[in-house]
Amino acid sequence: MIELKEISDDSEHSDDSCDAPEIVELMIEYFYYFDYLRTISAATSFTTGPTSLIKHAKVFAMAIKYQADGLRALAIEKFKQAGSTDWNSDDFAHVVHLVYTSTPDEVQELRAVVADTIHDHFSDLKDKEELETVISGLGDLAYSLFRRNSSAFRCTKGHRRDGTRKSCKCTYNGCGFDFDICQQCHASRGSACCPICGRQSDSRICHEGDETRRYAP
Repeated sequence: MIELKEISDDSEHSDDSCDAPEIVELMIEYFYYFDYLRTISAATSFTTGPTSLIKHAKVFAMAIKYQADGLRALAIEKFKQAGSTDWNSDDFAHVVHLVYTSTPDEVQELRAVVADTIHDHFSDLKDKEELETVISGLGDLAYSLFRRNSSAFRCTKGHRRDGTRKSCKCTYNGCGFDFDICQQCHASRGSACCPICGRQSDSRICHEGDETRRYAP
Protein backbone atom coordinates (compact mmCIF):
# COMPACT_ATOMS: atom_id res chain seq x y z
CA MET A 1 0.00 0.00 0.00
CA ILE A 2 1.29 3.46 -0.92
CA GLU A 3 0.88 5.96 1.90
CA LEU A 4 1.00 9.60 0.88
CA LYS A 5 1.84 12.33 3.35
CA GLU A 6 1.12 15.99 2.68
CA ILE A 7 3.96 18.45 3.08
CA SER A 8 1.80 20.59 5.43
CA ASP A 9 -1.77 21.27 6.46
CA ASP A 10 -1.68 24.82 5.09
CA SER A 11 -4.52 25.09 2.57
CA GLU A 12 -3.74 28.63 1.38
CA HIS A 13 -2.03 27.32 -1.75
CA SER A 14 -3.86 24.00 -1.95
CA ASP A 15 -5.69 23.26 -5.20
CA ASP A 16 -8.09 20.37 -4.79
CA SER A 17 -8.19 19.87 -8.56
CA CYS A 18 -4.61 18.60 -8.30
CA ASP A 19 -6.04 15.60 -6.43
CA ALA A 20 -8.43 14.81 -9.28
CA PRO A 21 -8.53 11.09 -10.16
CA GLU A 22 -6.76 11.55 -13.50
CA ILE A 23 -3.87 13.39 -11.79
CA VAL A 24 -3.61 10.72 -9.10
CA GLU A 25 -3.45 8.11 -11.86
CA LEU A 26 -0.53 9.93 -13.44
CA MET A 27 1.32 9.96 -10.12
CA ILE A 28 0.70 6.23 -9.64
CA GLU A 29 1.95 5.62 -13.19
CA TYR A 30 5.14 7.47 -12.27
CA PHE A 31 5.63 5.31 -9.16
CA TYR A 32 5.55 2.20 -11.35
CA TYR A 33 7.44 3.42 -14.42
CA PHE A 34 9.29 6.61 -13.35
CA ASP A 35 7.38 8.38 -16.10
CA TYR A 36 3.82 9.40 -16.89
CA LEU A 37 1.72 9.95 -20.03
CA ARG A 38 3.59 7.08 -21.67
CA THR A 39 0.78 5.52 -23.72
CA ILE A 40 -0.04 6.53 -27.28
CA SER A 41 -3.57 7.60 -26.34
CA ALA A 42 -2.30 9.66 -23.41
CA ALA A 43 0.43 11.24 -25.49
CA THR A 44 -2.07 12.18 -28.18
CA SER A 45 -4.45 13.71 -25.66
CA PHE A 46 -2.20 15.40 -23.16
CA THR A 47 1.35 16.04 -24.36
CA THR A 48 0.52 18.95 -26.68
CA GLY A 49 -1.70 22.00 -26.30
CA PRO A 50 -2.98 23.84 -23.23
CA THR A 51 -4.39 20.65 -21.70
CA SER A 52 -0.87 19.26 -21.36
CA LEU A 53 0.39 22.40 -19.60
CA ILE A 54 -2.48 22.18 -17.13
CA LYS A 55 -1.80 18.49 -16.54
CA HIS A 56 1.91 19.02 -15.94
CA ALA A 57 1.24 21.96 -13.61
CA LYS A 58 -1.19 19.86 -11.57
CA VAL A 59 1.22 16.93 -11.45
CA PHE A 60 3.90 19.35 -10.24
CA ALA A 61 1.58 20.67 -7.51
CA MET A 62 0.77 17.13 -6.42
CA ALA A 63 4.48 16.28 -6.32
CA ILE A 64 5.06 19.26 -4.04
CA LYS A 65 2.11 18.33 -1.85
CA TYR A 66 3.31 14.74 -1.35
CA GLN A 67 7.08 15.43 -1.46
CA ALA A 68 7.73 13.32 -4.55
CA ASP A 69 10.99 14.91 -5.69
CA GLY A 70 11.52 12.75 -8.77
CA LEU A 71 8.01 13.45 -10.03
CA ARG A 72 8.55 17.13 -9.27
CA ALA A 73 11.62 17.27 -11.54
CA LEU A 74 9.92 15.28 -14.29
CA ALA A 75 6.84 17.53 -14.29
CA ILE A 76 9.09 20.57 -14.70
CA GLU A 77 10.82 19.09 -17.73
CA LYS A 78 7.53 18.05 -19.33
CA PHE A 79 6.05 21.50 -18.65
CA LYS A 80 9.08 23.18 -20.27
CA GLN A 81 8.81 20.96 -23.32
CA ALA A 82 5.09 21.62 -23.78
CA GLY A 83 5.43 25.33 -23.01
CA SER A 84 8.10 25.85 -25.65
CA THR A 85 5.44 25.41 -28.34
CA ASP A 86 2.13 26.07 -26.56
CA TRP A 87 2.81 29.42 -24.86
CA ASN A 88 0.46 31.14 -27.31
CA SER A 89 -2.56 28.95 -26.58
CA ASP A 90 -5.89 30.49 -25.57
CA ASP A 91 -5.72 28.87 -22.13
CA PHE A 92 -2.21 30.05 -21.28
CA ALA A 93 -3.56 32.66 -18.85
CA HIS A 94 -5.31 29.89 -16.93
CA VAL A 95 -2.07 27.91 -16.87
CA VAL A 96 -0.21 30.93 -15.45
CA HIS A 97 -2.81 31.42 -12.72
CA LEU A 98 -2.71 27.72 -11.82
CA VAL A 99 1.09 27.70 -11.53
CA TYR A 100 1.12 30.70 -9.20
CA THR A 101 -1.77 29.63 -6.96
CA SER A 102 -1.37 25.86 -6.54
CA THR A 103 1.97 25.78 -4.69
CA PRO A 104 3.59 27.73 -1.80
CA ASP A 105 5.38 30.97 -2.65
CA GLU A 106 8.81 29.53 -1.90
CA VAL A 107 8.41 26.93 -4.66
CA GLN A 108 9.84 28.84 -7.61
CA GLU A 109 10.77 26.32 -10.31
CA LEU A 110 7.61 26.36 -12.41
CA ARG A 111 6.99 30.04 -11.69
CA ALA A 112 10.41 30.85 -13.11
CA VAL A 113 9.58 28.90 -16.28
CA VAL A 114 6.32 30.82 -16.69
CA ALA A 115 7.98 34.20 -16.06
CA ASP A 116 10.77 33.42 -18.54
CA THR A 117 8.22 32.34 -21.15
CA ILE A 118 6.18 35.53 -20.80
CA HIS A 119 9.33 37.65 -20.87
CA ASP A 120 10.70 35.90 -23.97
CA HIS A 121 7.41 36.20 -25.89
CA PHE A 122 6.17 39.46 -24.44
CA SER A 123 5.69 41.17 -27.80
CA ASP A 124 3.24 38.44 -28.81
CA LEU A 125 1.49 38.16 -25.44
CA LYS A 126 1.20 41.80 -24.36
CA ASP A 127 -2.18 42.37 -26.03
CA LYS A 128 -3.90 39.34 -24.50
CA GLU A 129 -6.40 40.87 -22.07
CA GLU A 130 -6.96 37.70 -20.04
CA LEU A 131 -3.24 37.27 -19.45
CA GLU A 132 -2.91 40.95 -18.52
CA THR A 133 -5.67 40.50 -15.94
CA VAL A 134 -3.95 37.46 -14.45
CA ILE A 135 -0.57 39.21 -14.24
CA SER A 136 -2.09 42.29 -12.59
CA GLY A 137 -3.52 40.04 -9.88
CA LEU A 138 -0.28 38.19 -9.21
CA GLY A 139 2.18 40.57 -7.57
CA ASP A 140 5.01 38.03 -7.52
CA LEU A 141 4.76 37.47 -11.26
CA ALA A 142 4.53 41.18 -12.05
CA TYR A 143 7.63 41.80 -9.92
CA SER A 144 9.54 38.95 -11.57
CA LEU A 145 8.79 40.36 -15.02
CA PHE A 146 9.87 43.82 -13.88
CA ARG A 147 13.17 42.47 -12.55
CA ARG A 148 13.78 40.50 -15.73
CA ASN A 149 13.41 43.68 -17.76
CA SER A 150 15.38 45.93 -15.41
CA SER A 151 18.24 43.43 -15.05
CA ALA A 152 19.17 44.16 -18.65
CA PHE A 153 20.44 47.64 -17.69
CA ARG A 154 22.32 47.24 -14.39
CA CYS A 155 24.13 44.46 -12.63
CA THR A 156 22.66 42.89 -9.51
CA LYS A 157 24.47 45.35 -7.20
CA GLY A 158 23.33 48.41 -9.14
CA HIS A 159 26.64 49.14 -10.85
CA ARG A 160 26.40 50.56 -14.35
CA ARG A 161 27.73 48.07 -16.84
CA ASP A 162 30.98 49.02 -18.54
CA GLY A 163 30.30 46.80 -21.52
CA THR A 164 32.10 43.80 -20.02
CA ARG A 165 29.83 41.38 -18.23
CA LYS A 166 29.68 37.77 -17.12
CA SER A 167 26.68 35.46 -17.45
CA CYS A 168 25.78 33.73 -14.17
CA LYS A 169 23.16 31.34 -12.85
CA CYS A 170 21.55 31.48 -9.41
CA THR A 171 22.27 28.25 -7.56
CA TYR A 172 19.63 28.72 -4.87
CA ASN A 173 17.38 25.66 -4.78
CA GLY A 174 14.33 26.18 -6.97
CA CYS A 175 15.47 29.32 -8.78
CA GLY A 176 18.18 28.80 -11.40
CA PHE A 177 17.71 32.21 -13.04
CA ASP A 178 20.36 33.28 -15.56
CA PHE A 179 21.61 36.83 -15.04
CA ASP A 180 24.59 39.08 -15.72
CA ILE A 181 27.04 40.75 -13.38
CA CYS A 182 29.52 43.47 -14.26
CA GLN A 183 33.26 42.99 -14.42
CA GLN A 184 33.69 44.82 -11.09
CA CYS A 185 31.49 42.35 -9.21
CA HIS A 186 32.96 39.36 -11.03
CA ALA A 187 36.51 40.40 -10.20
CA SER A 188 35.68 40.52 -6.48
CA ARG A 189 34.46 36.90 -6.63
CA GLY A 190 31.93 37.81 -3.98
CA SER A 191 28.43 36.43 -3.76
CA ALA A 192 25.92 37.91 -6.20
CA CYS A 193 22.27 38.54 -5.35
CA CYS A 194 19.89 36.96 -7.82
CA PRO A 195 17.64 39.64 -9.38
CA ILE A 196 14.66 37.27 -9.22
CA CYS A 197 14.70 35.51 -5.84
CA GLY A 198 16.84 38.22 -4.19
CA ARG A 199 18.94 35.68 -2.32
CA GLN A 200 22.69 35.40 -2.11
CA SER A 201 23.43 31.91 -3.30
CA ASP A 202 25.98 29.74 -1.52
CA SER A 203 27.84 29.91 -4.81
CA ARG A 204 27.34 31.19 -8.30
CA ILE A 205 28.10 29.61 -11.63
CA CYS A 206 29.71 31.90 -14.19
CA HIS A 207 30.05 31.12 -17.86
CA GLU A 208 33.07 32.58 -19.65
CA GLY A 209 32.98 31.49 -23.24
CA ASP A 210 33.13 27.71 -23.21
CA GLU A 211 34.45 27.65 -19.64
CA THR A 212 32.26 27.32 -16.56
CA ARG A 213 33.49 28.30 -13.11
CA ARG A 214 31.84 27.99 -9.72
CA TYR A 215 32.74 30.65 -7.14
CA ALA A 216 32.05 30.37 -3.44
CA PRO A 217 31.27 33.62 -1.59
